[in-house]
Amino acid sequence: MKILSLGLDIQALDPTSQVASRIRLIGQLVDFYTVIIPAHGDTYVKLNNQAEVYAIGGSNKIVQLFKTGFFTYQILKARHYDLITVQDIYFLALIGFFLSWFFDKPLEVQVHGFEKKTLIRLLISRFIFKKATGIRAVSHRLKKLLVGKYNIDDKKIYVIPIGIKDEGQVVTRRNYKTSTPFNFLTVGRLVSVKRIDFLIKALTETFSEADNIIFNIAGEGPDRSKLELLVDKLNPNFRVNFLGYQKNLNDEYQNADAFVFASKEEGWGLVLVEAALHGLPILTSDVGLVGEVLKPDEDVLVVSSKNIKDFGLGLRNLYEDPALREYLGQNARKKVLNMPKAEDIVKSYVIAWQNLLG
Repeated sequence: MKILSLGLDIQALDPTSQVASRIRLIGQLVDFYTVIIPAHGDTYVKLNNQAEVYAIGGSNKIVQLFKTGFFTYQILKARHYDLITVQDIYFLALIGFFLSWFFDKPLEVQVHGFEKKTLIRLLISRFIFKKATGIRAVSHRLKKLLVGKYNIDDKKIYVIPIGIKDEGQVVTRRNYKTSTPFNFLTVGRLVSVKRIDFLIKALTETFSEADNIIFNIAGEGPDRSKLELLVDKLNPNFRVNFLGYQKNLNDEYQNADAFVFASKEEGWGLVLVEAALHGLPILTSDVGLVGEVLKPDEDVLVVSSKNIKDFGLGLRNLYEDPALREYLGQNARKKVLNMPKAEDIVKSYVIAWQNLLG
């Protein structure tokens, strides 16, 4: 079985990344696995004898998509592949559909969540869902949304979550005593759907300089300058650290006292899993795996990201109550350690492809 994947995650180009590790595992279970990614420059990475990654470069997204489509057409013409899978439900998925139709190949689309909802994206996604041979969703929450909102036959959708990485299973024992300063942490791309602005407002309204807290933000994105200006506007003395993109977040998770997350929408929420693996108490909006893996009030505190006062109360509770932090942190850690490992998840991918091929 030979699989061609159109992806979006440039971490696949880093042989040491978790994404590259997953690609290698897939390569070991199929005859051959090729991943093609739109990027800023052309790159080729051979991960093992059965797995490879191509980055197709372009000066902007339109050029990248056009060149990616043409390159994928060429490789499909030159080689035999049994199935096309796409890590997207919009423009890259549209390329995948046309190529699957032209070469008469089954098409799988992967649904990790919904962002930047515009009319054209809505129309494309509805078309893709209708035409896809199979739809892989990362959570039952997403499957329910696809069935209810997009009218998709639930038999066409299969749920395969994101597995946990082995190195996250062992962390040093966490000290839940109140530290000085108290370190709140969030991780995510600096885009509007992640609601980093909401977190900044909630923290600056809830705490004063006397509380001696730090808010560390790990991630990069187009909203960074706006968020920096927001901090200056609300309270220039408030200690907010924009850490930028971090390849390895182990130190940030280990040094934090609590993890906060206010995303508007999330298909899964891998950062919640990572925070839980490190034993961090979590305050989050009701998204992704919340309720499916991490239970409200048992493993995490769940508050609407529309109400700053309620969210602020959750922040204050975490700040003031070491026993609550330990209760939530330890419960969440135990829960995610029981999740499927990456190796098991990859086997589920292969089984799903075999089913699509009949």
